[in-house]
Amino acid sequence: MTRNNREPNFERLRVALLRQGEPDLLPFVELKYDHEIMEAILGRTIPRAGYSAHEKKAASAI
Repeated sequence: MTRNNREPNFERLRVALLRQGEPDLLPFVELKYDHEIMEAILGRTIPRAGYSAHEKKAASAI
């Protein structure tokens, strides 16, 4: 295992988040989601932070 080629390890993440000891490596977590994917899954538009009401209306018309 090289530094830039780590496999996902849920157990390492769980240990770190629940503070159940010290993980062997610092888990990398990306805390975001893709709007287009979530909208496709939910079947509706999702309001986006920083968008005006006009922009939200225009996006929902697409």
